Amino acid sequence: MKLLLNIDGQEPQEFIFNKVNINIGKSNKNDLVLDDVLINDIHIMFKKVDKGILLEDNHSTSGTFVNGIKIKHHHLMQDRDMITIGKHSLIFYNTVSNEKEIFQDEATVMISEDFQKELQKELSKNNALSNQSSNNTITQKNTVFLEKIKRILGL
Repeated sequence: MKLLLNIDGQEPQEFIFNKVNINIGKSNKNDLVLDDVLINDIHIMFKKVDKGILLEDNHSTSGTFVNGIKIKHHHLMQDRDMITIGKHSLIFYNTVSNEKEIFQDEATVMISEDFQKELQKELSKNNALSNQSSNNTITQKNTVFLEKIKRILGL
């Protein structure tokens, strides 16, 4: 499993996990530690289930959003789902596939044509959502994140 992490004002960071269960939160005991007052000690957990990877919100106070929608308890993840917790956005990748990976060596970025088309589609969809709900801060954060990705990829 891979996560592409965006923290406001910083370039995205990539994290690859080779274990089944992953915890994310502000406690140092997590697999990924995020320093944010809006994030609980253990905010979210990824668990392997028969159908794939399940994201569980650990009764967080500020909530967990997947593709801009607040989840109540859990969500079965799909490739390229966008998770928002606090001021952080994560793009989820279930498998490592050379065809859809982003390879970055300093300023060089390579992506497949299919992935580029999907990213452009998501950007268009997100821009449409942004225009419909300009007061929605989650959508605005996702737009900022996607614009950074767009800039990095030269789109």
